Amino acid sequence: MDYRKLFKRCGEGVDIHPDVVIEHPELWEVGDHVTLSKGVYVKGGPAEVRIGSHVTFESYVFIVGKGRLTLADHVGVFFSNYLSIGGNFIEIGPPTHFAPACSLYGGGGLKIGSHCAFSTHVVLATIWQHWRDTERPIVSYPGDKGPISIEDDCWVAANAVVCGDVTIRTGCVIGANAVVTKDTEPYGFYVGIPATLKERRRT
Repeated sequence: MDYRKLFKRCGEGVDIHPDVVIEHPELWEVGDHVTLSKGVYVKGGPAEVRIGSHVTFESYVFIVGKGRLTLADHVGVFFSNYLSIGGNFIEIGPPTHFAPACSLYGGGGLKIGSHCAFSTHVVLATIWQHWRDTERPIVSYPGDKGPISIEDDCWVAANAVVCGDVTIRTGCVIGANAVVTKDTEPYGFYVGIPATLKERRRT
């Protein structure tokens, strides 16, 4: 199947591996020189998909759910990333990249600015389970949602988790294995569980 003929809009130089699966290609607007590599799978019918130019989806990226997915120019999504739109939106600015095996949950709304970097196994969790109430099993609760906003020029290091209702301000670095539960200050370096300010990149 030649998805390029099925897209709502398709630019030049778009390269799609033969085993890519996109369930609703008619919703996609794709820029120039976009690559979808082996094993990319898009399940469900997002209301809107806009992919900028020079965007790369490496092998075995999985995209699921309804809502709006927007990737600006020069975004790189490396091997085995998981993007769950969750009925809301995921918006990623240029030229941001994700190392292998990151998980992005857009159910509460996920917005990422420009010039950001995400190391392997980062989790951006705009959805979460109730855990304080012990009257019924955790899995029986519908869960909560809250937005994540990551501003420009941020680096989130390996295995870090960003929770919902959090804004990471411009220029922040989030250390490996940190769990961010509240808003940060601009140009801060945060580490630990929960993440706390260790030092400032600018004085």
